Amino acid sequence: MRNRARIYWVLALIGFCSCVPAARVAKLDNDAFMLSSGDSRQVNALDSASGKPARAKWTISDPTVASIDSKGVVTGLKKGDAVITAFNPKNDTIGSCIVSVDVPFQNPILPPSWKLYIADPEPKVFGNGVYVYGSRDEGGNSWCSDKYNVLYSEDLVHWTDKGVSFHLDSVPEQYMKPKYRRLWAPDALKHPTNGRYYLFSCFNHTRPVAEEELMVSYSDKPGGWFTDAKPLKIDGKEPIIAIDPGVLVDEDGKAYVTWPFKMGQLDPDDYTRVIGSTVVDVQQWMPEDNTPFEGPSIRKRGDTYYYIYIQNDGLRNRPDGTQYNKPTRMAYMTSKSPLGPYTYQGLIMENTDYPQVINIHGSIVEFKDQWYVFYHMPVIDKRLTRVMCAEPLTFDEEGKIIPVKPSTSGIRGAFKYGDRIQASGAVVYPGGEMNPQYVSRENDAKLVFQKQGSFAGYRYIDLDNNKAAEVVLDVNTSGAGGVLEIRYDGADGETLAVVTLPDTGGEWKEVTAKVSEVRPGKQSFIIGLKEKPASGDVELDWLQFNEAAVSATSQSSKAQ
Repeated sequence: MRNRARIYWVLALIGFCSCVPAARVAKLDNDAFMLSSGDSRQVNALDSASGKPARAKWTISDPTVASIDSKGVVTGLKKGDAVITAFNPKNDTIGSCIVSVDVPFQNPILPPSWKLYIADPEPKVFGNGVYVYGSRDEGGNSWCSDKYNVLYSEDLVHWTDKGVSFHLDSVPEQYMKPKYRRLWAPDALKHPTNGRYYLFSCFNHTRPVAEEELMVSYSDKPGGWFTDAKPLKIDGKEPIIAIDPGVLVDEDGKAYVTWPFKMGQLDPDDYTRVIGSTVVDVQQWMPEDNTPFEGPSIRKRGDTYYYIYIQNDGLRNRPDGTQYNKPTRMAYMTSKSPLGPYTYQGLIMENTDYPQVINIHGSIVEFKDQWYVFYHMPVIDKRLTRVMCAEPLTFDEEGKIIPVKPSTSGIRGAFKYGDRIQASGAVVYPGGEMNPQYVSRENDAKLVFQKQGSFAGYRYIDLDNNKAAEVVLDVNTSGAGGVLEIRYDGADGETLAVVTLPDTGGEWKEVTAKVSEVRPGKQSFIIGLKEKPASGDVELDWLQFNEAAVSATSQSSKAQ
């Protein structure tokens, strides 16, 4: 049976941390983190004045998901979410965070239970891990919000939310304007000399007249808190009115900043100052047929500089006859010099046909000798909400990026036997009324197939050739006679499995079917509703390919 752990406040395992003398606990050192079953991690309560670990009592809302000892060491036990709370009875101050155990290793990266929607991701390697700087959607009336969060991972599988790193309220009053309501896409770099981390941020963009200034703040830690925000100016005089700053520190210690679509060198002694004589117009090297839109970012690989940006996919027509741009293409140029001239090379990826897509803002990073592309996708049933995703990236012998497609499997490359695939991770939809309904829930999401012939597509699986196999699906029906089909490639592809569905009585149950014609190598596939039940719809939570001799129950522990 499925396990949908909800977060209840249950007191358990109370103890004391032997860190420093009791002090006021302001917060925990992270807002949320992931663990695998059997793995452990230290959690610290922080003193509000010094920021150092403080003595605290510990409680956990669900001790079956994870345990916590008297020193704040958390151990994952089974799949689910639990809330860890630090409590100091001296003044009743509380700090809490979420631990998520055995999160499915696929796109989107963060668990839905965190309700943390990161868009415009800029991944950077500092120390032993990858830090991601991005805007934060909160759904509702507008993109983004008034704060940034920083994400961190040492393996790109288990992620930590370092918490809010910068807030609109922290901008000095003299630089604020009444219309500033949100913070859009940021980036960050580490100063090669003083070791500080600098956050380059921007406000919401007002059209047709833009008056927002790029800002620079700093911190002694890559996760913030970033402080002392000041405008980024050319020669210390003219503020830069733009959005989406991107930054790079070269091997020689020189630092560069770009914005749509100009670029210049930063003053090494003052990162709030761009050297005016170095400013170049980057747009002169871009193609005219697909115009640039936003999101410039710079990277270096070997002796080649990669200028990444978001490109419009031509003009689209509105019902009223007007036209608009759709920035759904991540493009790039290359050069042997950071300030150009650049040569246009083509696309890294695009997500033009995904439901409710608006853009694909992101960038690339090298980590442990492998390159990745980070980007965002929309949450189909949430207005103005996007989630972070990532894919492995490869280059040809000439240094050109081999284009990639958005996938469900993400940085793992492909699902193997025993990996659980969340149905909500579909990346291909037929369009319009034939789309299965995407439904968000507290801890995950599901797909609801309502129309016969509707389908959802996934990338990728890699099952060993000629091995007998089975597929297990977690389904919910209220009538008999339903049939799901799994096919390679698309709706007309070769049949992989036919799944006859029982009437589950409105409860979630696992259904198993034989798999035939197993192909070698990475394959995409679709799940379609071949026959609709006599009554009701077909809900799908997850599926899992197994070697036929191994039961779904014994394989479920491998799903992560």
